[in-house]
Amino acid sequence: ADGWAEGIGASLRAGLEALAGTGADAAIVTLVDQPGLTAAAIRRLVDAAAPAGGYQRYPALTATYRGQPGHPVLLRRAVWADVAALARGEVGARAWLRAHPAAVGRVACDGLGTPADVDTPADLAGIGEDADMDLSVTDNTDRFRYEALTPTGEVAGFAQYQKRADRIIFIHTEVSPEFSGQGVGSTLAAEALDDVRRQGLAVVPQCPYIRAFIDRHPAYADLVVADA
Repeated sequence: ADGWAEGIGASLRAGLEALAGTGADAAIVTLVDQPGLTAAAIRRLVDAAAPAGGYQRYPALTATYRGQPGHPVLLRRAVWADVAALARGEVGARAWLRAHPAAVGRVACDGLGTPADVDTPADLAGIGEDADMDLSVTDNTDRFRYEALTPTGEVAGFAQYQKRADRIIFIHTEVSPEFSGQGVGSTLAAEALDDVRRQGLAVVPQCPYIRAFIDRHPAYADLVVADA
């Protein structure tokens, strides 16, 4: 891009300008020095931005890891010009995102890699140390709970529920102590709530963890109903 020496602001402006002449509805922004960032995290943002994903009202989305924002970032076409206007020097989309926090949906991507920057060989050697676990979440209907499973099939955590015809009541979430601090709870909550949405069920978050997760990720708030 012309002006590349200015920094990432110029690169972001060039990318958004190139997309302006296409039929793209949104752009995904990542950095080049994050080899631990995965395609699965990008796919989660794309799915969240879709009409059925629950984040339609947000003009921008950011991935979160252990509750902290990171990459990738999704920007809808409507904000490209405003984002580009604030992208200068070594500041890309961050200036716009920080100026409009209510317009940014937070999408939990725990368990889908790490957005850690790699600038030195030492950074590269240690990139796996802070990465969240590679987890799969499944609905164990025999035990009435969603389970977060490690690649070896070990249960790292679970979210217990009671199900009715039109709603699901989350009553308890638990993470095994040996997996604490590795993003298990966030991955479990996000995957479970996404599955509930696909089923067309309402959510009664009696479980304090699920309730707090929804408070931090208001795109799921539309699922919540009072128990009756």
